[in-house]
Amino acid sequence: MFSSRKSDPWQRAATAQTVLAAQSSFNGTLHVEGSVRIEGACAGAVHATATIFVGSQAQVTATLQAQQVLIAGTVRASIQAQVVGLLSGAQVYGNITTREFSSEEDSSFQGELLLLE
Repeated sequence: MFSSRKSDPWQRAATAQTVLAAQSSFNGTLHVEGSVRIEGACAGAVHATATIFVGSQAQVTATLQAQQVLIAGTVRASIQAQVVGLLSGAQVYGNITTREFSSEEDSSFQGELLLLE
């Protein structure tokens, strides 16, 4: 489904087991059991069994794959998840494959959106 809605997903980000801090960077492939919050720079690929949160200052050039991906920062890569949410200020340049897509005001998306049934 495609929707535009307001929510507070960052409450769930506080429970992420893995955090890439704002002044940190990562280049490679990251596999996470559970959720990961990215606040810094990340390149390569990120796979999580639960949720990937991309913070408002984050710069991500990594393919993202998880059950849920929530973005407030900038992503320049493809995203594959059951649920994808673009929060206010999010910028996504790449293709998204998902079952459910939502975007808040002031978010932007350039790429192809494939909604699965």
